[in-house]
Amino acid sequence: MRLFNILLFSLVNILLISCGDSSNIKVKKETSEVEDFWGKPILLTPKNKKDLLNKWIIKEGQWKIVDDRLEAVKSEKGAGHLLLLKKNIIGDYAIEFKATIKSKEALESGGDLSIILSADSSLTKRYDMQIGGVANKYALIQMYDLPMAKIQYELRPNDIDIVRAEKIGDTLNLYCNDILLLSSKNKYFLTGRQNGIFTVGEGKQFWDIKLYKKPMKDYEVELVSVDRILQKVLGFPSKYRRYAEVARSMYKDILVAYHYEPNLIDIIHLRLAHLELAMGNFKSMDRHLLKISDEVNLYDKLLLKARGAYKRENFKIAQELFQNCFDDYKQLSVGTVTNMSDLLHSKYAKKMPESFQEYFWSTYINKTIRFKKNLINANLKSLAFLSKVDVDVNYFNFQDNDINSLAPLSRFKVMKFLSIIRNKKLTNVKELDNAAVRVLLIDETKIKSLEGISRKDLVKLGFSKNNQNDTSILKDCINLEYLVGNNNNINNLDELKPIKKLKRVNLSQNKIPDIMSLNVEFLRSLVIDNNLISKIENLSTAHQLRYLRINNNKITTLDSISGLSELKAVACVNNPLKSLGSYSKQPPETLFFSIDSMDETYIETLRKNWTGEEFKLHKKNLEILIELKKGNKADLKKFAVKKNEHYYLTVPIFFNLKEAHQFCKKFGGHLLSIVDIDEEDEQILERLPYNYWIGLEEVNDSFKWSTGETIDVDHTVFTEYDQSSKDRFYVIDQKNNWSARPPEHIYPFIIEWDE
Repeated sequence: MRLFNILLFSLVNILLISCGDSSNIKVKKETSEVEDFWGKPILLTPKNKKDLLNKWIIKEGQWKIVDDRLEAVKSEKGAGHLLLLKKNIIGDYAIEFKATIKSKEALESGGDLSIILSADSSLTKRYDMQIGGVANKYALIQMYDLPMAKIQYELRPNDIDIVRAEKIGDTLNLYCNDILLLSSKNKYFLTGRQNGIFTVGEGKQFWDIKLYKKPMKDYEVELVSVDRILQKVLGFPSKYRRYAEVARSMYKDILVAYHYEPNLIDIIHLRLAHLELAMGNFKSMDRHLLKISDEVNLYDKLLLKARGAYKRENFKIAQELFQNCFDDYKQLSVGTVTNMSDLLHSKYAKKMPESFQEYFWSTYINKTIRFKKNLINANLKSLAFLSKVDVDVNYFNFQDNDINSLAPLSRFKVMKFLSIIRNKKLTNVKELDNAAVRVLLIDETKIKSLEGISRKDLVKLGFSKNNQNDTSILKDCINLEYLVGNNNNINNLDELKPIKKLKRVNLSQNKIPDIMSLNVEFLRSLVIDNNLISKIENLSTAHQLRYLRINNNKITTLDSISGLSELKAVACVNNPLKSLGSYSKQPPETLFFSIDSMDETYIETLRKNWTGEEFKLHKKNLEILIELKKGNKADLKKFAVKKNEHYYLTVPIFFNLKEAHQFCKKFGGHLLSIVDIDEEDEQILERLPYNYWIGLEEVNDSFKWSTGETIDVDHTVFTEYDQSSKDRFYVIDQKNNWSARPPEHIYPFIIEWDE
C-alpha cells in the first residue's frame, strides 16, 4: 500500500480512531510541524563504529556503518537486529528514522522496520511500532507480541520510508512518510526506560535517526512512578495484589494535588478502572467508568465494560459489547481480539456455557493475527463452532478439554500442529480423514492408532500416559524426528528400527530393557529415565548427542559415551555406576551421577583428578555425595555459601518437588527463596548448568515462596501452555529464569538455611 492509497486510507483511519482512541492528530505532519510540536531533535545517527558504541547498545544481531547509514548485516546468532539507546527516556517523546531495504533478497530475509518504546530490562514489556510486520503484511502497534492496532502495509525494496513513533501521554502514534497510519491507547501503561530500533534480516539501512523529547509536567512525573506499580499489578495480579491499595491511594493523592489539570480526571479514573477490573472489584470499576468523559474514551470504556461483563459471567452482555467494539472500531479490531483472547485464556473461559463458545472462539480464531490458535482448558465439549471459522488455520491446541469428536477438524487438510492432550473421551483420529499433520500430541487420551492421518508427514508425536504396551503406534512413521512417549508400559522399541531421522526422544517411565533398536545418527537429546536399561553401547556412535538423561536404570559404566565430544549434559543418578569412563578425568559441562556402587579407591581417584579450577563444581558435588553417605549425620552446611545471615547450597541429587521439600526440612532448611536482589549473587547461585527446584509456587491464585515470603524479585518465564487456572511450581535455569514444571518431575535443587 503506497502513498496515494495510504493517504486515502488514513482519512478514514483518522475518522475512526478520533471517535475514541486517539488524540485529534492531523492526517499529515510536515517536518516543520513536527518540530513546532516537539522542538529541535537530538541526532542519533552514528558516524562510525566508535560513535555507534557511544550512543547505542547492540542488543541483538550485527550492525555496521555503510555510507553514513546504519545497516543490519547477516549474523550467525539469528535474524533479529536490535539497538537500544544508551540514554534512558520516559515521558512524552518520539523516535524517527529514514530507512530502506536494499534489495528484493534483503526484503525476503525479513521485513519489520520497528521502533521500540518504553521497554523494560527484559524487553518483554515494550511497545513495538512496526511497518512491514507479520511477513510484510501490516503496520502494527503491539505490546511485545500482543497486537493493539493494525492496517495493511507492505514494504518494497529500494523505497525510502520515514518512520516515526510517538508516545504522548497514553496515546501511541505511528507515522510513515509523515502520514498517521495508526494511533492507539492501551491497557498496559508501560513505563520502561529503554528505547530503540529493530529489524529482521540483513540489508536494512537506517539514517537521519532523531529523538524528540518534551519536558514532563509535575503530575506526569508522579504518574510515571505510580504507573510502574500499576503495570506490575495488571501484568500479574496474583503476584502483586498487595500493591493495589498503594496504587489506589497514590493516584487519588495526585488527583487531589493537581485538581486544576483539565485531563487528569480521565487519566486517573481510567487507570483505577483497569486496576479494579484486575482485582475483581467490578462495582468499583463501574464507578470509575462513570467519571470518565466520552469525548476520546468511548472505545476504552466499551472495552472495559466488555471485559468486566465476561469476568462477571454475564456472557450475553459481554458478547454484545465486544461486537460493538468490532463494529464501531474496525481499525482497532486486532486490539479488541487481543483483549478477548486474554479472557479466553484465563480461568473465566472454563465457566463459559457452550451456547456462547461458538461466538467467542470462532471470533477469536477469525480475527486474531497470531497463527497459533490456542483453545486450552476451556471446557470445550464440541468443535462444532469451527463451522463458523472462515480463515485458513494450521495450528490448533485443544489441550485439557472434553472433546468427544474430531470430525469438525476434517476440513483442515494440512496442520502444522495439533494438540488434543488430556481429551480423555477421544479414542481415535480416524475423523481427521487422512490429514497431513506435522506435529501431533495425543498424550493422556485413549488413542492407540494413528489411522486417520498421513503418517509420512508426521515429524513429531507425543503419546505420553496413553497406556501403550509397545511402539506399534509408530508403524510407518518413517519421518519422525521428535518422539515423546513417557509414562507408558512399553517393553520394546521394535517399531523404531525403520525411523532413521530421530533427533529428540523421551521414553522415560517405561519397561524398556535395551535401546539397540534406536537409530542414533542424528540424535541430539535422549531422555530415558526409569527403565530397565543396562547397556548403552550403541550410543557410542551418537556423535550429535548433546543431552542425555538415563537416571534410574541399571547402568554400570559410562565408557561408551564418554568420548562423545558434543555431549554437554549427562544425568545418570540412581544407577549402579562403577565407572564414569574417561569422564573420570574430563567430565562434560554438566554431570550428575551416584556413587553408591563405586568403591572407595575409585572415588578417591575422582577427587584427585578433579582438582583443577574448571572442575571445582564437579568436585564440590562429589564431596556433597560423599558427605550424604553419612545419612542424618551429614553436615551439608559446611559446603554452603554464606551471605547476609543465610546459607545456600545446590544439592546434586534428583527428587520430585515433594521429596525436595522433605529433604530440606530434614536438614533444617527450605528450598531457595529469592526475596532480595542480593540473593542473586553469582557466588550464591553458582552451579552446573541445569534446572533446579526452588521454593516458588503459585497455588490457589496466590504467588509466593514456600516459606510464605512475598515476591519482590521477578524472573518468571511463561509459555503459551501455561494457564492461570492451575497451580504452578518453579525451577531456576542456568540463566536464572524461573519456569513452571510439573511437581512430579525430578530435578536437583537448591537448599537455603536462615540464621
